[in-house]
Parts: sequence; C-alpha cells; structure tokens
Amino acid sequence: MQPTIDFYYTPLSPWSFLGLEKLLIIAQRHGEMVRFRPVELPRVFATTGYQPIAQRPPALLANRMQELRRWREFLGVEFNLEPKYFPVPDKLACLT
Repeated sequence: MQPTIDFYYTPLSPWSFLGLEKLLIIAQRHGEMVRFRPVELPRVFATTGYQPIAQRPPALLANRMQELRRWREFLGVEFNLEPKYFPVPDKLACLT
C-alpha cells in the first residue's frame, strides 16, 4: 500500500489553496499519495469557540489580509483576496 498523507482542508480557505501546490510537490518527491479530507470549517469554529471571519474584530481582519497578501506575493500565486461573495456555502464542496 502506498504511503498516504491525509490533507484536512476546507474549500473556503485561501490558506488551503496557498498550501496545496507545495503539499503536492512534497508528496510526489517522497512517493506519497495525498488523500483529501474536506472539513466544514463553520462546524469546527462552532465547537472550538473560534470566530467566523464576519465576526472577527477589525484588527484581526486587517492582519489576516496583510498575511494573505504577503504569502500570495511570496509564493507567486494570483488569486482574489476579496471575492464578491464570501464566504460561500461549503457543504456541497465538502461532500465525499
């Protein structure tokens, strides 16, 4: 059986998007298979007490955007940091 990396992610997260290519490169280099494990982030937030993005204080939102810009530039990846509709429902995307 081929060694496997379980990748727990949410389709809503720009962080999942930013890390995916690097993860796939690492997995290929080591002969590992990646098994995608989608999670419904709102359910995780509800059980951990973490605030959904819309409910976070402005300072945390500003920090999040600054970090996303930095990582986007560092990785050389283009994507829209402020999509017209966000967040979007993730239930269909999380179905396996």
